Amino acid sequence: ELISGVPFPRGTGLVTRCATQLILKRTPGSEWQAHASVSWPGPQPKAAGPVKDRASLCATIEQLTQVLCAQSVNGFSRDSIVVHLSSPDVPDLTLIDLPGIVRTAVRGQTASVVEDVNGLIESYLAQERTIVLAVIPANQDIETIDILERAARADPQGERTLAVLTKPDLVDEGAEDEVKLVLANKRKPLRLG
Repeated sequence: ELISGVPFPRGTGLVTRCATQLILKRTPGSEWQAHASVSWPGPQPKAAGPVKDRASLCATIEQLTQVLCAQSVNGFSRDSIVVHLSSPDVPDLTLIDLPGIVRTAVRGQTASVVEDVNGLIESYLAQERTIVLAVIPANQDIETIDILERAARADPQGERTLAVLTKPDLVDEGAEDEVKLVLANKRKPLRLG
């Protein structure tokens, strides 16, 4: 959100249920333009098309997620939402937002949901041009964060893995020293910190 200026859908549970590819293009002038579509061949859903502003883009991502995941048994899709965004305020960069790692099926899902989401995540991690932004909540033990292990398998030299420590405001009293060790790159050393 900070890089793109696009507010992404928020909520409880698993909100991101398919890949959202945000293709940013810096353009001269002051005009902000966006166009949303889905990756499947054939007719586009009604929600696809030009988007008038950032708030509308968030709603469009939510609508397209519903369309993509509507036929799925587990509520996830391997198809993706593709947003082309041009503005003088963005870098030339493509960002991909993926679902979080699923560890167990819940009511209404089959056991294959874990494998389905893992397959989606692994397909992006394996791409050599992917920079892995490993998001690590500060209020969880580093040993329980498996994105670091996945990133190490996909990027053994650590040349394209960046870790981000989030939620420092939720650290339990007394756990601050452990978080400092993680932040200082001493608990789970990464090449790029």
